[in-house]
This record gives sequence, C-alpha cells and structure tokens, in this order.
Amino acid sequence: MTGIRIGSGPNPGLKDDRQALKVACEEFSAIFWGQVFAGLRQTVPEGGLFPESAGERIFKSMLDTEYARVIARSEGSLAQIMFQQLARSNREG
Repeated sequence: MTGIRIGSGPNPGLKDDRQALKVACEEFSAIFWGQVFAGLRQTVPEGGLFPESAGERIFKSMLDTEYARVIARSEGSLAQIMFQQLARSNREG
C-alpha cells in the first residue's frame, strides 16, 4: 500500500507534501539551533551586579527560541539544505 496523498490535479498532494517537508525541516532546524543556544548560554558564568530573575530567564529562553526560528527560515539555512536533500531523495525513491 502506498502513502495517502491529499489534493487534486495531475500530481495530487505534491505541493502539500513538499510544504509539509519544508515545515518539518524548519522545525527540526529550529530545535537544533535552540539546543545550540541553550548550550552556549550555559557557558556564560552567572553573577553580576544583580541576580537574574525568573522573568529574565524566561525572556532569554523565549528570545533564543525566536532566534532559532529566524535562523531556521533564513536563506541557506540548515533547514533549506535538509529540504533540498530530502526532496531530491524523495523524487528518486
């Protein structure tokens, strides 16, 4: 049994499949970059004039998440390279 395709036209589901693959690659890339940023934050020593509040930690985490999403959607990103490779192998297989 082959995969279920949703859509209409000569190649039903092709556009939807490619869009789903692109979104999955961007999400994977964003998670990857989020982990990189979290690791980098751990290398910065704590301390300073004022102690870090819970709100500041949450803000930094949200900011890192947004940076990761922007990087994942950027031209020439890991997500774009993954998408091109997976889309090509999907056509061949």
